[in-house]
Amino acid sequence: MSGRTGEVTAASIVFIGSFNPKIFHPAWFASEELLSKEEAKAASDVEVTGLYAKFELEWATIEVTQERFSALSNQAPMFEALRDLVLGAFRLLRHTPVRAMGLNWSTYLPVDSDEQSHRLADKVVPIEFWRSFLEEPKVRSLTIEGVRMDSYNGYARLRVEPFARRGKSIFVIFNDHFDFSADEEPRAARRATDVLSEDWNPSYDRASNAISAIGAVL
Repeated sequence: MSGRTGEVTAASIVFIGSFNPKIFHPAWFASEELLSKEEAKAASDVEVTGLYAKFELEWATIEVTQERFSALSNQAPMFEALRDLVLGAFRLLRHTPVRAMGLNWSTYLPVDSDEQSHRLADKVVPIEFWRSFLEEPKVRSLTIEGVRMDSYNGYARLRVEPFARRGKSIFVIFNDHFDFSADEEPRAARRATDVLSEDWNPSYDRASNAISAIGAVL
């Protein structure tokens, strides 16, 4: 379902680093009391090897390769639970190398017609500029990137796709990217857990404000 204007409807936490996928079995999360035994047993699509791990809960999907960890939830009431699950796991795995991370917040904004999508594009992109060499130009995807306003290295990136293939809707995603590769201290998971502890709510607020601004243009 598309969210109301400014409502984030999906959240994901992505770590880039070096991981051992076979650790991330639902049973491990249960043994560390990060999931209940009932939740772990109810997990579906469980696949755990030395190269790849994935499982699905009713409210989240975990997917891990040797270079990438991802946790996703499409249920807004469970965003905090998602954060706590990842935070708990990597506090235990605190020596895991993490070079970068992203907090990703997204939604689909409903529109009444293609014309409404066109109006959004016309307001944020000078479409007339393109008419000199393109016939009936349309904005299919727009990405805007800004520097971080805190003490971390990285960037904030907003992507808008006015013609999303999901009925009459516009896809908006806000990527809060944190880069730890230049840190003088060892690139361990502690930096990532610091972000989850301290910057989760501010990141959500930044994303929500950006999404609300896009929605207000419609």
